[in-house]
Amino acid sequence: MKFDRILRFPEIVARLGIKRRTIYDMIERGDFPAPIKLTPKVVGWRPEQIESWLESRPFARIQTHVPADRKLSVK
Repeated sequence: MKFDRILRFPEIVARLGIKRRTIYDMIERGDFPAPIKLTPKVVGWRPEQIESWLESRPFARIQTHVPADRKLSVK
């Protein structure tokens, strides 16, 4: 049997910069992987679950070209 490292809630919060409540809300909506229940009060995630979730997230696109009609004119 292979034992994987389990990421606990404080580590998830610190690594992702997402608050605990937000993560719970995302889990309820199905937007974040469900945790593994370790004890009645302790949950965790396999690193692969979080890596897959991160890879599935869309990246914000920064617009580098501003169309001429949108440029600010200085008078």
